[in-house]
Amino acid sequence: MPKDIVGKGRIVKWAPLQVVLNHRAVGFLTHGGWNSTVESICEGVPMICLPFIWDQMLNARFVSEIWVVGMHLEGQIERNEIERAVRRLILETEGEAIREKMEFLKEKVLRSVKENGSAYRSLEYLILIRYHLSINYECLLLLHKKNECLLLFF
Repeated sequence: MPKDIVGKGRIVKWAPLQVVLNHRAVGFLTHGGWNSTVESICEGVPMICLPFIWDQMLNARFVSEIWVVGMHLEGQIERNEIERAVRRLILETEGEAIREKMEFLKEKVLRSVKENGSAYRSLEYLILIRYHLSINYECLLLLHKKNECLLLFF
């Protein structure tokens, strides 16, 4: 490791991303995988996406163009381009707008998982459907075992 950066950071094999993102002094340069994207939104940390393959490309487009909560770098990137993106995100009005939008999206996600939030209600509905499906399936099995005629209406 270069001597000028010794003691200024840490290289680890794995770190709990949500804990890292929750630190106020963290910026996030990411490949744009789905888990990283979701965790970044949940913690309200804008992203600089540098995708490599598959879903990362689409996620980076959503981050930068649809949700506007980060930036998308493409192709072979030089060190100065990453520095420029970090400066844009931290110092320029574009970055301020991205940070505000990210805070809005974070709050929206937090509201959705609280009781009676949209995600909370969807999960309750899914559990209810699963419960009814399992009951109906067991009823169908009982009827089948009794060789009874069955007429289903949907």
